[in-house]
Amino acid sequence: TAQDNGALLKYRQDIMKSNGMAMGIIGSILKNKLPFAKQIESHALVVKMNMLLLEEAYSKKVTTGKTDTKPETWGMWAEFVMAAKSSSSAADSLAKAAMTGNASDIFPKLKAVGQTCGACHKQFRQPKGKRFMR
Repeated sequence: TAQDNGALLKYRQDIMKSNGMAMGIIGSILKNKLPFAKQIESHALVVKMNMLLLEEAYSKKVTTGKTDTKPETWGMWAEFVMAAKSSSSAADSLAKAAMTGNASDIFPKLKAVGQTCGACHKQFRQPKGKRFMR
């Protein structure tokens, strides 16, 4: 199961990396006024779909190995699920705003997703000094 746990941890990390990359791309397109505004919707949908995977991806308690998740996360499972749903809701709002193609609608929604991510990370992710080295 240690090998399975390693694969599970990598899967979780890949979801988070995918979210970070997609959000970073959206931010880059908006901030730099890149000619890819039509692609924002696709990137926003990636974030939305990934957020829907979080609860199941984290349902198995794994506290050893290359994980930054705080061990107490599973003792606060209801709070984790609520945080994941909050991020999912914010990502849904981002995806809807992205459909408008209006940067002034999209940017605040992107910021809101980032805030829900940050709140979840603060509560459920190890602080910098305790994270494993990638």
